[in-house]
Amino acid sequence: MSKKSNDQNIVSESKVLTTSMGRTVVKYAAIFAAIGLLIGILVMVFLNLGLHEMFAAAVSPQAMEEIVAHNASDKGTETPAVTDIQAVLDEYGVDFAPRSVTYTGEEVELLATNTEMLASRGITVTYANNKHTNVGTYSALAIFSAEGCTPVTIPAELKILRADLKAKEDYYKQFFHDVLVEYNPDEPFVMEIPESELPEGVKVSHALSTTSGVGVYHATAVLYGDNYDSLVLEATIKVVDLKELVYFPGVEVIDEQTGAEAIVFTYNKRDFEISLNTSAVLNEIKEERNFKVTYTVTDANGESRTADDKITVTNAGAYTVVATVTADGFTQFTVTVNVKVNQGNIVNVHGIYYGASDLEYNEVHKTVSVNNLPENVTHKVTYYRVIGEGETAVYELIENYEDVCNPGNYRAVIELVDSTGNCKNNVDDNVINYDFTITKRDVSWLYTIEDGKTKYSTETIKYEDGTSEKVGKANRLVMTFDATKLHASILAQPIVVTYTYGDKTVVVTFTFTQETIKDESGNEVIEDKVVSSYEIDGVVYSQKHDFDNVEFEIPVDFVDQGTYTLTAVVSGNVFDDDVTLTPTMFIDFATLTGINVSSSQMVFANNTWQVPKYTGAGKDVTVEIYDKDGNLVQGFKYFGVHDVKLVFTKGNYQTTKTVKFTVMFNPVIAAIGMVVGMLLGLLAGVFIAFYLTSREKASHAHFKAPGTIVANARGGILCESFAKFEGSGCSGRLYLSPKTIEFYAEDYKALKDNFLIDLDDVRNVDAIAHNKLCVYANKQQYIFTVPDGTSAEWAASIVRA
Repeated sequence: MSKKSNDQNIVSESKVLTTSMGRTVVKYAAIFAAIGLLIGILVMVFLNLGLHEMFAAAVSPQAMEEIVAHNASDKGTETPAVTDIQAVLDEYGVDFAPRSVTYTGEEVELLATNTEMLASRGITVTYANNKHTNVGTYSALAIFSAEGCTPVTIPAELKILRADLKAKEDYYKQFFHDVLVEYNPDEPFVMEIPESELPEGVKVSHALSTTSGVGVYHATAVLYGDNYDSLVLEATIKVVDLKELVYFPGVEVIDEQTGAEAIVFTYNKRDFEISLNTSAVLNEIKEERNFKVTYTVTDANGESRTADDKITVTNAGAYTVVATVTADGFTQFTVTVNVKVNQGNIVNVHGIYYGASDLEYNEVHKTVSVNNLPENVTHKVTYYRVIGEGETAVYELIENYEDVCNPGNYRAVIELVDSTGNCKNNVDDNVINYDFTITKRDVSWLYTIEDGKTKYSTETIKYEDGTSEKVGKANRLVMTFDATKLHASILAQPIVVTYTYGDKTVVVTFTFTQETIKDESGNEVIEDKVVSSYEIDGVVYSQKHDFDNVEFEIPVDFVDQGTYTLTAVVSGNVFDDDVTLTPTMFIDFATLTGINVSSSQMVFANNTWQVPKYTGAGKDVTVEIYDKDGNLVQGFKYFGVHDVKLVFTKGNYQTTKTVKFTVMFNPVIAAIGMVVGMLLGLLAGVFIAFYLTSREKASHAHFKAPGTIVANARGGILCESFAKFEGSGCSGRLYLSPKTIEFYAEDYKALKDNFLIDLDDVRNVDAIAHNKLCVYANKQQYIFTVPDGTSAEWAASIVRA
């Protein structure tokens, strides 16, 4: 620690240089702000002092002319002698100006102006070539003479321009305009402007103004003459043959030999519209010429009716339709067409539909129904039995339709008759062959596979607990059918059911019989019975059943846990279809005992699969682990709380345990991670610190001459200076802040010579004399001395820094 003595503060052959980041920013910001302010001031001055008005217009020539005229009017009335004709002409404003006029057929004369006073001055004016009538450009002369003076000749052009015939364009258009006319092969249409309507000297030339046939003609008429601008008139001549623009659409040849044509329809109970196609007729004919079409239709009986716009026909038959076409300016004409409405398909026209329902065998006679018949249509149905298939099939007539019952192939021939004649009544179009099949009955609904109540239900058993050996029981499915729902035709023959499971097959035959028994009153009664019989390993078994719900226990044993599906095929009946049933039995696991698992467990993560601990499993027990989503997993590696299901299985025994399994952070791994992260952060901080320091030192490298003090000010609260003392080994910083002034060195010797002062208030840094730097701290002075010869500005630089 030093005193206030400044001996250790003497720096030999030194100078002070300064550089300041904050000061540089402020400096350049101030410079550009000042420039912007200066420009703004100049613009303000330019506008507000009205300097932009400095280019105002000078006095107009018109004003000067007015002044001259005013001065001239102030002259006296005395007429001086003429010595210069031109001066007099100028004095009176005499002008011989060019003139342009339009041809009118009358003579045009070009005269000088303001010549009224010339005679009083003894000046006369004569003209040459200044009168003309026809179009042209003429050079006229005005000659001014006075006694004793040289004449003055002034030339000027007289232009007579061509007259414009457009002024009478509307008049000529009454002879030459757009027109629409009817085609007349005997008399071409001509449109021309009569020469008697033209002015003298005007001629007319026509182009395409005479028609030669149907079409659109773009005619022109050119009016021209030597003294006129030409006038071109254009007009469109439309020559129309209405007969070629209308026609009946849909006409077709109905007889190749005679070439007869007609519009053909097929009867469908709706009205058919017949009308001319007039789409090619010009709109202006339709809108301006009262274009109209009327229709008359006559049927085969000679009856007629008339209608506007269109005509309609409905019933089958032949018709003649005549369309009469009229339009203003056109000759009336007619267009005739034949119309034929063919007989319709009786089924399609009336929406008739047919068929037979419930075509499965059930001892009920089958009838083909014909539906949606109108009053005027009758029908007849004949039935045939179909024997064989394809082209070799034989159709055997069934006299009594009630015989249509048993399974087989049949044909119903449906004949329809339309009394109105609108639909055909011949065999080809009105006889329908409807083939149908009566199928064997599906009897699967008669049968129930049950464990007591439910069709196709599963039967569940459990193995007995607490024994070392497997203990189970044999289980069998029961199959039942309702004999009361069987038809008599079925009862006359046996029902055969074939049960198959794996390589085991059992065939059971159900026979329907009757036996005589005595009732409670001792009377003999006959009861229906069902006898089932089957054979296993050469042994025949037989069982008698009551005639209602016939239960049969399938002689196939099921013992071990699992799901078992049999196949049961019911056959042997020509009236019923074979049916395949698939009864299923499920035997559940017996409860596996002796397994102990804690309901909540906790472990530390160690990067290996971990599973909850359990006891009592034994070597033959398999364990499956499921996560909360039901996925089979190996275990759990990472942090988290897991809902785990453990499934223990041993043969036919099984038990399930659920636990909450918590995997926690491993503290050792966490500590290693924290240390590694801290070291990486420290290394990054050191690197950044060295990088910033090197940048700062590099920015002062050009100041590091022997005996140099560099003051670097950053502005604000902290002012920092970098100092280097050659020879003393001292290299450090000077901090000026509200708290301390600290000057420190990089080695012990320099540190020993430094001073450290605590500050409560830094009031000023000032120069008290040449080569002196004074720092005020705590109302005390601390002086740094710099040798003679150092620039006197160093103190002010330090202060600014």
